[in-house]
Amino acid sequence: MKWKKFKQRNGYHSTIVLLTDINKLDTIALIVSKDADKVASALNSSVVDAAFELPGVVSRKKQIIPFLQDAFEA
Repeated sequence: MKWKKFKQRNGYHSTIVLLTDINKLDTIALIVSKDADKVASALNSSVVDAAFELPGVVSRKKQIIPFLQDAFEA
């Protein structure tokens, strides 16, 4: 998977690609992280094959970032 190399090369903690369907008003997240389960849990989801679903999520600013900040500041 090229995302693992991208994450390592740049020294990122996690790499997450968010695919949002504005017609269905939901998002699918593709993730490479040793904390993938923690990320998904913070967003009320669970990881299956390096991906998780976020029904009803369309705003990264309002519906994703605050929950990730809370999960990783604790």
